[in-house]
Amino acid sequence: MQAAEEQLVRALLAPLDRVEAVTLRSAQNGRRRGAFILALGIVVLALGGVAVAASISGHFPGLSSANRPQEVRDVLSPEVRAQLKAADRPAGSVDQIGTRLLDSARLVGTLPSGRRVYALTTTRDRLCVAVEKLSASCQPQLGERNPITLTIVDADGFGGQPPIAYGVARDDVAAVTFTIHGRPAVAPVQDNFYFYEGSPLDSYRSFVALTVTLTDGRTLSLDR
Repeated sequence: MQAAEEQLVRALLAPLDRVEAVTLRSAQNGRRRGAFILALGIVVLALGGVAVAASISGHFPGLSSANRPQEVRDVLSPEVRAQLKAADRPAGSVDQIGTRLLDSARLVGTLPSGRRVYALTTTRDRLCVAVEKLSASCQPQLGERNPITLTIVDADGFGGQPPIAYGVARDDVAAVTFTIHGRPAVAPVQDNFYFYEGSPLDSYRSFVALTVTLTDGRTLSLDR
């Protein structure tokens, strides 16, 4: 059996982990380096727990690029699985997300840094967006009132690495527009994924307004 096939088999048989919305931290040059993470659920809705068996076919309403059988490229690496496990909430803590179904992961995009971005589901039917070696956040599944997810990462603050905004968007979303220092910044949506990288002089606070452009030309203003 080829290595890729063996990896897929191991992933499909791996035990499911139990995690909450988290900010992951990575080690660099022998020391831990934090990241400012802003994960925004545009509209927070109370949803009941739903068991999702998604390792064979995806369960991502409105995300055509993720609603497909799992492929080798979707399998989370052992390192990413270990990072998610290390970020588990302590036993007995309040769990509003449910068990993250790691084998439901679908690759949806790649950031300029080369880090891969995955969509996952949970036993409480939440939509999670995870970036390897960086962050993971969860919210209710997308709908008409919350057509996108949004996470803004500012790794080292003003003047350092540029902040980046990213997320997944429903099939009917064509672009996401921010206002940064009074100027529009447009992030096109491709295969349900979008991102916008600012300048080193920006911070996550620079992304102040949010407008979604739909494929039919309509626009929606969302709370940031």
